[in-house]
Amino acid sequence: MEKKLFKLLTRYFFIGILAAFIELSSFSLFIKHINYIIANSLAFCLAVITSFVFNRVFNFKVHDKTIIRFGRFLIVNISGLCISNFILFYFSGFMPYIELKILSMPVVIFFQFVTNYLWTFKK
Repeated sequence: MEKKLFKLLTRYFFIGILAAFIELSSFSLFIKHINYIIANSLAFCLAVITSFVFNRVFNFKVHDKTIIRFGRFLIVNISGLCISNFILFYFSGFMPYIELKILSMPVVIFFQFVTNYLWTFKK
């Protein structure tokens, strides 16, 4: 893997950890009070905003076309949300929601990195 791509992937990983922490923390809080799909969607939105800001500024370092890039990022993340919600819905009843959420995250993260790298933050 080329050095630049490795650096991007490493930073994306750490930004993802921060976003995942925010997502899991808020999901754990929200699920106590509201439906699991709504809780997942709200938590996912908080993670998306965090991830966009940090990836735009510190990882991919692009400062142009902010609205267009955020629109693309939003499309990628809504697709990721759909994947996440599908996994939660399809496998609900097999294990606790929080475990399903954790298991769904690597699938969603991989999909989003590839799509963001090739489309959202492409220079």
